[in-house]
Amino acid sequence: RSKRRAFNQRALQKNVNKFSTENYISEFLDWLFSKENELFHRAGHAAVTQDMTRPLSHYWISSSHNTYLTGDQIQSVSSVEAYARSLRMGCRSVELDCWDGPEGSAGGPLIYHGHTLTSKIRFRDVIETIKEHAFVTSEYPLILSIGTTAL
Repeated sequence: RSKRRAFNQRALQKNVNKFSTENYISEFLDWLFSKENELFHRAGHAAVTQDMTRPLSHYWISSSHNTYLTGDQIQSVSSVEAYARSLRMGCRSVELDCWDGPEGSAGGPLIYHGHTLTSKIRFRDVIETIKEHAFVTSEYPLILSIGTTAL
C-alpha cells in the first residue's frame, strides 16, 4: 500500500509541476466565485420581495473596498477585471482610488493604492468596464466611491 501511495504522490507532483501556481490560483478563484459555489441559489432569490421604494440608506448594499486589487494592498496587481467580477457578482458600490497621471501625460488619472507597489490602471479603462458590466446582474443604482488624491 505504501508503494501505491508513493507512486500516486510522485504522479501527482509530476502533474502539478506541469502547471504554474498562477494557473491554479486563477482556476481556484474562478471556482470560488462561481455560481456553483454560491451560498444561495439564484433561482430561489431572483425575485425581489422587498419594498424597493425606500431611501437608499434603508437597504443593505453589497459593496467592495479596494475593488481594483486582485490581491493584497501592498504589491498586488490592479485590474479592470476585478471591477467586472465584482459587478457581475451583484456588488452595488465600488471604490476608485484616483491619482493624477504622470506630469504632462495625456493618459489622464490613474487608479491604484497610493504609496504602495500595486500596479496602476487607467481611470478611463475602469469607467468603460463599469459601463459595460454595471447593470448586467442588477438594475439597481451603482454607487461609485471616488477618492481623489493629487501627487
